[in-house]
Formats: sequence, structure tokens, C-alpha cells
Amino acid sequence: MSQGIWITLTYAVLFLRSRLVSAQQWTTLTIKNKCNDTIWPALLSNAGAQPWFPERGFLPLPPGKSESRSVPANWTGQLWGQILCDQESGGSTTFGRFSCATGDVCSPAECPIGDTTTTTLAEFALNGGTGADRLDTYSVSPAHGFNLPMAVVPRGGTAGNCAETGCFIDLNENCPKKMRVFHGKRTVGCRRACKVYGDSNGDGAVSRDCKENSEFFEEFCPLGSVTHTCASKDYVVTFCPTLPELR
Repeated sequence: MSQGIWITLTYAVLFLRSRLVSAQQWTTLTIKNKCNDTIWPALLSNAGAQPWFPERGFLPLPPGKSESRSVPANWTGQLWGQILCDQESGGSTTFGRFSCATGDVCSPAECPIGDTTTTTLAEFALNGGTGADRLDTYSVSPAHGFNLPMAVVPRGGTAGNCAETGCFIDLNENCPKKMRVFHGKRTVGCRRACKVYGDSNGDGAVSRDCKENSEFFEEFCPLGSVTHTCASKDYVVTFCPTLPELR
């Protein structure tokens, strides 16, 4: 075999190997909307995380639709749903002014940290382990409040418990009245109890109202305080999931 052909084959092998390595450095998130409302899925990358994609969010996702995106395999951040959104022209971004009844912490173009006290939050830390495991961690939490039922299901997991998790029940229906967020006469969110009643009595102790009303979330979303691990290539995030589809 001539030297020229050998060099060509060597570069071809290196190219294909680099393509395979590159393909392994991405994780697919599929977002499904099983709700009756159009949802604007949004995300916030944690400090130091690789950026996801330029617009930092999703286009509107009508009922019954789904959308998939690839994220860096070491991405860390949060994902949530915005509903009942209005977009007006004349704002500071190319998308104009953007506001939502719940989950309104960013525009489709910019995602500064805002008030997340009425947002069901999915949190991911991909490849966050150490050593050979490098397991992902993920959770769905009402710690910042609640606006939509939500589930995260890993697909193709090879290590870790890889359990489905989420807040499967619509907490808005049973939310204590003082904690409710209204859009007209409709309850569209349930605020974090300690945000409504205050974290403490002033003496450093957790206030009674804060503690008792926080138990509401623990009762109806028992998985909200559980973080799961998995070595997975793909995750499916479903808004308003039905329990049969999770099994």
C-alpha cells in the first residue's frame, strides 16, 4: 500500500472516530405537550454550563405536539413550562415584549433569573458523576411552586436507577386559596408556601404556616424531593402526563 493511500485512510479513520465521539457528546431531550393549553417550554443553563442553542428556549408547543432538541452531554440546568403567553411588538428584543400567566421568567430570546415561585421545575445535571460512572442526575420539583403536571422519563439507561419521576397530579385544583395564582377566575399556579407566608417567625424558626402548607406539596408530589440517577442517552419530558404512558 502506497504511503499516500495509507495517509488518506488514516485521516479517514480519524475523521470517522471524531464524528462518533462528537455524536456521543449530546443528549436528546424530547418535550411532549399533553395539556389542553399551548406551552412555551423554557430553560435556564446553570452558571458555567455549556450553552444549549441560540434562542435558549422552544417555539410554542400546541397540545398534542412534541419537539426534540440535542443538549451537550455535560449540560446542567432547569426546564419548565410557560402557559397563557402574550407576545407584543416594540419590546427590547427581536421577539418584542413577552409575558406569561405562569412560568414567566424569560423571553424566548433571553433567560435572566426571575421569580420562579409558581413553576414546576425539571432539573438536570448530565454526566455529573465521577470516575467511570458519570451518571446523570435529574428531578422534578415543586420547591419553587407549581404550575403544570410534569414527568421526566429516561430512555435507554444503562446504569443508575433510571426511574421515571415527576409531579403527576394537577396541584392547582387543591391548592390552598391564599397560595393560588389566578388568570381571570382560573387557577393557573400554586405559589411556594414560604414565599406567601414567610420563611420564619423572625426568631430563625420556620413559621407554622410555611411548614404546614409546604406539606401540601409533599402530599401530592411525593417524588418532588427525590433526585434520580441514570446513564441515559435520551430523556422525555412530558407536560400533563398520563400515568399509563409512563409505564
